[in-house]
Amino acid sequence: MNIFFHDKNIFRIGVISSDIGNHIKIILPSGETKKVKKHKTTLLLINKIESNFIEQAKKICNTINVKDLWKVAPKFNFTVSDISKKYYSTEVDCKKKAALLMCLVQNPIYFRREEKGAFRTVPDEIVKVAIKRKLIKKLAAEEEKYLINQMIKGILPERINKRGTTLLSQESNKLTEYIAIKKVAAHLGLSLHQVLYKFGILKSAFQLHKITFLNKVKNLEQKKIYLKRSKKNLLTTLNLLSSDVEAYSIDDLTTNEIDDALSLKKIEVKKQNNHSCNWRVGIHIALPAVFLSPDDCEFMGIRDKALSIYTPSEKETMIPNSILKLASLDEDTSKPVLSLYVLFDDEGLVISKETLIEKIFIKKNLRFGEWENEFEKNSISSKLPWEGLRTLYFLSTKLRKNRNFKNYASNLRKEFKVSVISRQEKNLASMSSEGTPKIEVRKRGSIADVVVSEFMILANTVWGEMLHKLSQPTAFRTNKCGITRMQTEVARHDDLGVDYYAWTTSPLRRYIDFINQWQILCSILVDKKLKSFTKEKLDTEIIHFEKKQNLYSNYQKLMERYWVFRWLIEKKMKAKEFWNNNEDSKLIMDCDYIGNGQFSLQHAPLTFKLENDGKSATSKISKVEIESIDCLEMKIKLRPVY
Repeated sequence: MNIFFHDKNIFRIGVISSDIGNHIKIILPSGETKKVKKHKTTLLLINKIESNFIEQAKKICNTINVKDLWKVAPKFNFTVSDISKKYYSTEVDCKKKAALLMCLVQNPIYFRREEKGAFRTVPDEIVKVAIKRKLIKKLAAEEEKYLINQMIKGILPERINKRGTTLLSQESNKLTEYIAIKKVAAHLGLSLHQVLYKFGILKSAFQLHKITFLNKVKNLEQKKIYLKRSKKNLLTTLNLLSSDVEAYSIDDLTTNEIDDALSLKKIEVKKQNNHSCNWRVGIHIALPAVFLSPDDCEFMGIRDKALSIYTPSEKETMIPNSILKLASLDEDTSKPVLSLYVLFDDEGLVISKETLIEKIFIKKNLRFGEWENEFEKNSISSKLPWEGLRTLYFLSTKLRKNRNFKNYASNLRKEFKVSVISRQEKNLASMSSEGTPKIEVRKRGSIADVVVSEFMILANTVWGEMLHKLSQPTAFRTNKCGITRMQTEVARHDDLGVDYYAWTTSPLRRYIDFINQWQILCSILVDKKLKSFTKEKLDTEIIHFEKKQNLYSNYQKLMERYWVFRWLIEKKMKAKEFWNNNEDSKLIMDCDYIGNGQFSLQHAPLTFKLENDGKSATSKISKVEIESIDCLEMKIKLRPVY
């Protein structure tokens, strides 16, 4: 028996070789054997196969008026034989039946395929909607074709121009304009953003990277500070005692979120035959919880933001400026703090520890500077901005020695700071690429680094242990086998050499620190009956925080690399984002081999790989020529100089 059937969007003819159960084996004219399922295949038995059977059926199909066919079709399930009797008044041959089958299959707007080769007419209201959609799709295809042709000619259609940079958002990738640009990009061998830049929709590479990042960030805008505070979480009624100490902070010159400060008090101790002294060190951490509860943070978008965002040219603080001014430990102000007082003997051994909530006076905000280098040259007679730093440095070196501190040598490597000067706006909303990049080198391991890092590690360790012993859910930082994690289960931090480590000292910049500080307050202020975070809630907060941290970190690295590219280009031309060398304008830089085929520039934080052409050992290469820089694609091409 011969058969005409539809299989995988192709109409075929063949001869049935076997018909067993639900399967039919068909031998095609080519000799190939096909096995099809009866209930999933639309088929028609025919008496005789002619060489041009399918072509003749197609010609007849083209003469069928699908609307007339739909009108006469039964309103229940029907076969090709059923509808052929309705549509044709005369006797129907196999070619006409095949033509009807083609028409039914090719018009899903009017006919729906059912099982066992049957069909059903689509209701009138659904047909109307489908026809409208088809028309819209057709018009969109025509518009898409027009847009593509215009852009290939070098003309920017107004419709695309109106969409502007919104075409970079994920929500736009189903728009006709977006699809057209993607096809133009493929035709021209460019990326989508290269096409947008070519037609002036993107004004700069800086704008591209900024918009791409902002499209990934949700709820960046701060909500208005207006809510009914929960009395349970209200700490403004605390009558905080003022300490008699004066504290000093140490930060970068541009820092305005001052989380921490240190104080030092000498305590004379009488012994049997001589006098000695103990040292009382105060580690004072800003207390934003006096002005914000976790509920406030949720309402104001602080929790969603999760941490402050920094790039070389701008920054966005986690906490709004109105509250930051109240909580930041700015000089010549008295501020509420969470204090850890540690008593040391004259040999630098810890005698006791005490945690207090109080107010302190911040005497001075010290800044990194030349005094660090002077101290390294002469630690005895060098002049320091605060004499207490000399004692704090002695005590911090003892703390570091008592820790089983790993990777100390790596912490002494030079550190590059990329900044942008001559820039008017320094907020994330600005799309201006103005500014001159500046790269400064600062050696790590200075007196400021050691003092700040050691006393912050001490506070994070002491408070982490305290929270664990009080069975208070805590976000711990752990490190094992070189892998650092954040988790609610306590575990050792091998890299720092401590058994407990919880971020608590940057509550103005990181929401996780704010949470851990809140947990400390819940443990200390028992009578306030504050609502602490449960372990389950804290696990959720950790996941959210790490997602935002990864997003911000990747953007920060991208923008640092962008400004390093700009810094290199500035050596030859001002305020440009693209550069190609020529014989009259070569750009050669010193580099160091750092292993695994990787190099780094000596005077900028830029690592890269070089293909060794065999002229010299990889480790002997000390200079590279920069052949081209593209800030839009973020690509740099270099070659070794021998």
